[in-house]
Amino acid sequence: MKSRRVFAAMLISFAGVLAASGQYQTALPGYHYNFPQDHFNHPDFQTEWWYYTGNVKSPDGHRFGFELTFFRQGVDRDAKSMARGMCKIYILRIWP
Repeated sequence: MKSRRVFAAMLISFAGVLAASGQYQTALPGYHYNFPQDHFNHPDFQTEWWYYTGNVKSPDGHRFGFELTFFRQGVDRDAKSMARGMCKIYILRIWP
């Protein structure tokens, strides 16, 4: 238990050093997800994207699949609000 506290303190200190130096964090294996917070953006990381996928049916019975993707790219770590974004959507008709 004590070693976990020491490790957590080291990680928090390391994160503070990264933030102070203007660097973005690197995504590493072993990340523990925390929902609902992890459904939203993570400004400490430079690049993120979110996918929304689904199927819809038109009034005349045609079926369509879609994928909507939002991208966020940090451009200035010292100004946390500085990011650019992009969105794309794909629509595919599903033939019977």
